[in-house]
Amino acid sequence: MDTTLWNNVANFNIDGPVSEYGFITRLQNENFWTVNFACEAIAEYKKFMYLAAVSDGMVSPSDVVDIVWHQHLIFTQSYNNFCSLLGKQIAHIPSTHNRNDFSTFKTATERTKKLYLENFGPQPVHIWGYANIYQPLGMETSPLSMANICSVGVLLVMLAFIMAYYFLSPLYITIGNPYFIEGYLLIAICGFIIVNFYNYVKLNAIVSQWPKDAFIFKLSALELVYLQKNNIVPVIHGAVNQLILAGNITILENGRFRVKDAHHDEPVLYCVLQTISINPNADYPAIVNLLKYKPAFNKTSRAMDAFTNYVSSSKKFVELFILNFSIFSIMFLLGAVRLATGIVRDKPVTQIAIVLAMCLAFAVLNLHRLSTAIGTVALPKYYSKNIVYQSDAHNQWDWKYFLLGDSVFVSAFVPLTTTFNNSDGSFSSTDSSSSCGSGGSCGGCGGD
Repeated sequence: MDTTLWNNVANFNIDGPVSEYGFITRLQNENFWTVNFACEAIAEYKKFMYLAAVSDGMVSPSDVVDIVWHQHLIFTQSYNNFCSLLGKQIAHIPSTHNRNDFSTFKTATERTKKLYLENFGPQPVHIWGYANIYQPLGMETSPLSMANICSVGVLLVMLAFIMAYYFLSPLYITIGNPYFIEGYLLIAICGFIIVNFYNYVKLNAIVSQWPKDAFIFKLSALELVYLQKNNIVPVIHGAVNQLILAGNITILENGRFRVKDAHHDEPVLYCVLQTISINPNADYPAIVNLLKYKPAFNKTSRAMDAFTNYVSSSKKFVELFILNFSIFSIMFLLGAVRLATGIVRDKPVTQIAIVLAMCLAFAVLNLHRLSTAIGTVALPKYYSKNIVYQSDAHNQWDWKYFLLGDSVFVSAFVPLTTTFNNSDGSFSSTDSSSSCGSGGSCGGCGGD
């Protein structure tokens, strides 16, 4: 190995001067990559280009490395400077997919693997062995979507209601109050508890089966914050708080910010500083709304939303969703038949109608939460238990924020975030639980 050349290649600043849409930000944003995966891909691209410079024959990149190469070609000045450093103008030769090309690129791939092993050791499989960031997770895509399941499921529930009414109505007539509604509530509550526990176990099993070198176990703290909250606003809160702690910005008495030092090497924090500098009279909600759509933050939401969509479209997850939908449908049918029986027999049905509506709302809420639970529940708990505390990461500001939440905020910053969260309906969310009782034999559940 030419150590001097390699050190120069490894230290080449491919991102150039920090900006709001620099090389790595664009790479993440356009390919739905996480920050650490993008950094790994760039590192492997540099290794590939080094091999291309020292090899007498043709070398071939992996699909992931090729994506980085394509983007670097767009940054013409940076690419020319890189080739000058390499001492060789390296041309990108696209495949035409004919038979001769296949043989040529196969030989080049074998040569690349041999040279890589000699210079750097074994190739990282998640970069060199797969076509995209998700393939290492090995999740088979389902032909069904959650929308399809819900559409077809509602029709099936309507048909099942007719049969259920035919078979259950004679039985329901014999069950008086308050026994039915008490029994129904018991079944519903136990059902929701068991289903949620089962979901937690199954989602943990999905996470545990992924290879430990996959991108999903190398997320940044702020990417996890986005997953956990399912919103970009907490990520912005964390970034602004860090700049306050570092002394880059101060909070004025009127709630505005003053930038003391606008320079920062981290694109996310640089973006915050530039936005505040350009808008010195903007209040915090206005700053947040400006930052929401900046590529420096948008890249995080794009990458994490793409991951959530990938999991939710997998066969294993869809099977879990179908199971949840089926169980909730059965619970709904049990109450709906009682309601219909009471209406037909001209009995009071107010109480059973309220309970049934509450159960239906709770079922819809559970199905909605299940669609994002891999990110809001399973992964954050896995990181907290198996990754963060196994290293010194928990001492860093962003990981402290992931673990401890708003409690790490500077005291002067708390009122701004509290006011924003309370006024912004898209961010604030509440978990609610409800209970009800039959209150004796009021006859309001469709029975005698």
